[in-house]
Amino acid sequence: MPETPDPLDEFPRQAARTRGFSLGVPRAFTVSPDGERVVYLRTKTGDDPVSCLWAFDVSGAKERLVFDPGAEEAERDLTDAERVRRERARERSSGVTSYAADDAVRRAVFTVGGRMFLADLVDGTARELSAPGPVDDPRLDTAGGRIAFVVDGALYVRDIEGGVRELASPEAPDTSWGLAEFVAAEEMHRFRGHWWSPEGSKLAAAHVDERDVLVWHISDPTDPAAEPRAVRYPQAGSSNAVVTLWVFDVATGERVEVAWDHEAFPYLSRVHWGEGAPSCCSSRRGTSGRSGCSRPTPRPAGRRSSSSAPTRSGSTSPRTRRSACRTLVWSTWWRTATRIPIG
Repeated sequence: MPETPDPLDEFPRQAARTRGFSLGVPRAFTVSPDGERVVYLRTKTGDDPVSCLWAFDVSGAKERLVFDPGAEEAERDLTDAERVRRERARERSSGVTSYAADDAVRRAVFTVGGRMFLADLVDGTARELSAPGPVDDPRLDTAGGRIAFVVDGALYVRDIEGGVRELASPEAPDTSWGLAEFVAAEEMHRFRGHWWSPEGSKLAAAHVDERDVLVWHISDPTDPAAEPRAVRYPQAGSSNAVVTLWVFDVATGERVEVAWDHEAFPYLSRVHWGEGAPSCCSSRRGTSGRSGCSRPTPRPAGRRSSSSAPTRSGSTSPRTRRSACRTLVWSTWWRTATRIPIG
């Protein structure tokens, strides 16, 4: 009889081969409103590192493989933003590592190696969609008819059966639209930077300016001859990225800045679109009597004047007006909290 391996000797190999026993385990679940489908990610086996998109048909109790990127495509041509997102999310697999579905969970969009794919979750098929370049963080609107995504720090919207339009582009190096900065992803677990409104007519997007953030150089221990990679890292006591939040009218391209006290509340931790008219207030827990209100500031589309471009100082314009409240934004972290409506 073959000798039984010693569990103590076998455990390190198993842990390495299964990447902490995470491979093969379903995750990232989305349940359709009608209860007919459950969509999720998992690798095919417990030692397969390539994550695939799956759908489970509840009525027939049947699991369907919707998209398999294949081992050769799984790690091909990752964008810098996707590589950083995976590091921040502690992602251990490759392939389809995230996806976004419409409200009915009939369609899902995702990327593999910078290529954008659209999956039909009802019939279990997927097809590639064209884009101006390698795509980061594609997201469907609620109806599943349009996709917002980022290419090289620029924010785009694509009609699934139509053309592509640019909503905003970086005005300088080390600035970007629609992506999460280091602090948001690493410390607050916000891995996205743009959000569709419930009716799909508007898009909230974060603008990140990292020009004042320290530059660090990180070498690759697996390839000592490779040139160290330059990264922006906000060391304790140094400058953070300046993050502002804007709301775009998808039809016209006009944008509105969401104004708040950036000195008191420097971090954008969550953005949530809600129905009705939530109250607008800011507060600091443990500080008696500290409160205030902020309002969106209208900005003309396509202009880069001093009053319309995001500012590095984080100051807000005094020219504000009352607007219909439709969004609740949690803009701070840890012991501070502020709620801001977006019109």
